[in-house]
Amino acid sequence: MKGVVFLGDSELDIRELPKPSAGSGEVVIEMKASGLCGSDLRPYRMPKTEKASPELLHVGGHEPCGVIAEIGPNVTQVKVGDRVMMHHYTGCGACSMCRIGYTQMCLHHHEVYGSTEDGGHQDYLLCPESTCIKMPDALTFEQGAACACGSGTAFHALKRLGISGMDTIAIFGQGPVGASGTLFAKSMGARVIAVDVVPERLELAKKLGADAVVNASDGNSVEAIRQLTHDEGPDATLD
Repeated sequence: MKGVVFLGDSELDIRELPKPSAGSGEVVIEMKASGLCGSDLRPYRMPKTEKASPELLHVGGHEPCGVIAEIGPNVTQVKVGDRVMMHHYTGCGACSMCRIGYTQMCLHHHEVYGSTEDGGHQDYLLCPESTCIKMPDALTFEQGAACACGSGTAFHALKRLGISGMDTIAIFGQGPVGASGTLFAKSMGARVIAVDVVPERLELAKKLGADAVVNASDGNSVEAIRQLTHDEGPDATLD
């Protein structure tokens, strides 16, 4: 099988890799979609002199989505053929952070797929069963990959803010996470002011439902937002 490794200096390597086998509590996912996150650009672009030796680098990609191709012993929550997205962190599973679902904040140790472990930019991905989330049939694999990181990040932030139809929210940045925030905030009933410096992203924000857009490169974006909110400012912001 093949996998993509970010070498640095805007170079990558497509490598031949052995197909993994599932051990106890593990599954193998056949990749159907693997998103390219903004944080993937750093290892792709960073100088090679700042990176580990090429043979030590891991396959990139931390927005994986696919179909369970193999399960190991003691796997009980998923079966072969299930459509899943994957949470790209694993923790100890026992500390206070892991027990409330924040494995990325494990107090002892965590692995990051696409960084410290081989990620989704390969044909098959080996991971613990605990990282898999079954996908609704209504979601495409591409949508599932987005939910695995960027879209899920925006949704969780909006839920923590308690956004509703009573709110006006200003969302700064309309990249993958910010655009997802615009879409979700509108679905929650909020009035959305989208802010960015890229005209094409602001046009996309309009299509996703933004009630107003502000190009921050045109001047004072704070003053522009005040004018759009009768000098009151937004009820919430997402950056």
